[in-house]
Amino acid sequence: MGVQEKLAALLGGKYETWFRNAAFTEAGVAVETSFQADNVRQRFDFELREAFGFEPEITVQKKKPKTAEIVQLDFWEDGKRASANAVLRSALFPALGRQKRQFMKEVMLDSVGGVTVYFTGEQFDQSDFDVYLEILNLARPFPLGTPVKFSSHSLLKKLGKSTGGKDHKWLHSVLIRLRGGTIDATDHKKRYFGGLIEGGIKDELMEMYEIAINPKFAVLFGFGMWSKIDVVQRRALGGKGAVAKALHAYYSSHTCPQLHAFETLGKITGLREKQKRDVRARLIKAHDELKNIGFLTDFEVTDSGIKIKKINTSSQQKHLVKAFSKPERKRTQKGTG
Repeated sequence: MGVQEKLAALLGGKYETWFRNAAFTEAGVAVETSFQADNVRQRFDFELREAFGFEPEITVQKKKPKTAEIVQLDFWEDGKRASANAVLRSALFPALGRQKRQFMKEVMLDSVGGVTVYFTGEQFDQSDFDVYLEILNLARPFPLGTPVKFSSHSLLKKLGKSTGGKDHKWLHSVLIRLRGGTIDATDHKKRYFGGLIEGGIKDELMEMYEIAINPKFAVLFGFGMWSKIDVVQRRALGGKGAVAKALHAYYSSHTCPQLHAFETLGKITGLREKQKRDVRARLIKAHDELKNIGFLTDFEVTDSGIKIKKINTSSQQKHLVKAFSKPERKRTQKGTG
């Protein structure tokens, strides 16, 4: 009879309680916790000596460390950028232009499509979104949480900016603002609260940054919860096309946009004009800009809003094909006789 069988015979039902997941060796027995080890020594010293034939070693099992889940945003190809729909379908990055940024505390932002976003911090704008998209793209080849290294000069060049002293200061201010802002966003019953970027370090001599993105942010990049953005088209809108940029980002998250009310588009883009006709005029102008860069094939203005026609990405085309290729249910015909 082996050691385990002897011990089980001596302890009866207590064996299952205290030794069910124990590991037996020639030298003794290893249990799961220190609590178990202490109790086993005190309670079953006699039975253990009888089973082993000597005083066995009572140790605690070494737990294997859990393998960390690697989360990576390698979803899109070069020449594209991407963002969570919770960002694209809310007024998180409005078209402020020369308007003064507001400081907000748990303010519920305008949003559509079942997305809910609360924001605390200094208000973002579309120029901040340009920087954020580039950082997300730089993080794309690596597991989230890995520090992304880049020079301020290279990032400014990607953004089409000058590389003078004031531009470097501007970029640093944007990074501080992105780090300082806290979002509380919910999409598809998935909720993330935290910053868009984590803190980082900067080598002042080499003008090099190291910045990371919170791995938990990946919860907003689930299936059907993110969209690609054509960065060439976005850059073609220039620095003064903030409203068009906001619309470009918003419409990029839609496969087949329906008629949008002027009020809805005005809120999503963050337009603050008091007169409705001014909001309408700025939105129509922005749609013209989107048509000029080839993002829209056409758009129709009605009394109630705007209906667009756009060229979809390959993945959006596949979604449309699936949507329209579902077989129709056969209807049973009622007899006439």
